[in-house]
Amino acid sequence: MRDWNNGKGTSKNKAESSFFAFRASNQQYTDAWYVDSCASCHRIANSEWLENPKQCRNTEISASDNSKMEAEAVGNEGVTVSIQTKQ
Repeated sequence: MRDWNNGKGTSKNKAESSFFAFRASNQQYTDAWYVDSCASCHRIANSEWLENPKQCRNTEISASDNSKMEAEAVGNEGVTVSIQTKQ
């Protein structure tokens, strides 16, 4: 199992675990975040959302379907969570 710790891409021996995230809406949003609390990092489509972005090279990311993609930048992003309930 590969642990992408802050974009460093270092391998660590870890116990295998299985977690999932899902979308609970019929609508898709291009600016939405799908939160997976067990992910070591998250991917975004717009690097302008990153705080303190740093370009990276040769950083390959493996997705859950085993597809591969290259990271262009790493950084931080603050996310505000709002929960709406029916009353």
